[in-house]
Amino acid sequence: LTSGAIINKVSLGNGGVGAPFAYDSDKDGVADRIYVGDHEGKLWRVNANNGLWDSAMGETIFVGEGKPITSRPLAAAVGDRTVILAGTGEYFSFADLTDNAQNYAYGIFDDGKAVNLTRDNLLNQEILENTKYSNDETGISFYSITRNAMEDDKKGWRLTLPTGYVVTSDSGIYGPNNEVATYTATKVNEE
Repeated sequence: LTSGAIINKVSLGNGGVGAPFAYDSDKDGVADRIYVGDHEGKLWRVNANNGLWDSAMGETIFVGEGKPITSRPLAAAVGDRTVILAGTGEYFSFADLTDNAQNYAYGIFDDGKAVNLTRDNLLNQEILENTKYSNDETGISFYSITRNAMEDDKKGWRLTLPTGYVVTSDSGIYGPNNEVATYTATKVNEE
């Protein structure tokens, strides 16, 4: 590795990828999985082969709704499961600033085997009406969401974000809470 030589290339479809997240599931100091979203709305899992990255292979863990996943997903052990948080949206140019963009936040349970999950495999959560809490000093707003009980056949959850919100930064898990930072796009006058 000190030579800088490429040891392996992993094909992850045709859509271009966002920022990757390296996950050390066994806490030995070496990443054994990488999670990354793409511009077609897919979430990929790349597994080291018996700890060796020179033969790593990628597979689609989740096929989204065609909205790009450009921010870095987060993977963390929560109880006895690995949870991957990801959100959709992009903010690369003025063309991305649209008031009617519909985006989503996802929490995917990864057992290391699941592939090609879809929205039908996820439990729907919703933003509760009239629950926007804003901090005037910071400009940060918070929403309350439903806490629908997880069903045995579901492999995670899905949240429809308010129209015009995009996920363009890293997510987080803090204690019992999942945090997905979203932004609303505002176009500045171009003079």
